[in-house]
Amino acid sequence: MRRRKKQVSEAVAAETKESAQEVYPDGTITIYGTGQPQYLKQYFDKWLEDHKDIAPGVTIEIVQNESQAKSREKITMTALSGATDDLPDAVYIDPVNILDLASADLLSDETEFVKPLIDKNGRWSNK
Repeated sequence: MRRRKKQVSEAVAAETKESAQEVYPDGTITIYGTGQPQYLKQYFDKWLEDHKDIAPGVTIEIVQNESQAKSREKITMTALSGATDDLPDAVYIDPVNILDLASADLLSDETEFVKPLIDKNGRWSNK
């Protein structure tokens, strides 16, 4: 999870410094979710299709878990096993499970990554 985010963060930083159009590194972004992840995947696949100029080799894999607690459990067990390359890049999860993962130091601080995407009023921007 952290390795992929670092690559994306470095790509964003490079674009900001060089004012060039960013191209994301090839790879698969893995997201843990619950419910009906095929709907979420359709959204991401459409975005990737519309943005082949900046993400030509990027794919999305959404792993369905039976509950948000199960997602937390899978992340915790994967990290404890030392298989950090198998951790997801993102997870749809509730605040209680976020606190558990944060207290175990299993989340990455992405403040610097998202800061340029938030406007002065604290809302997501389309910049």
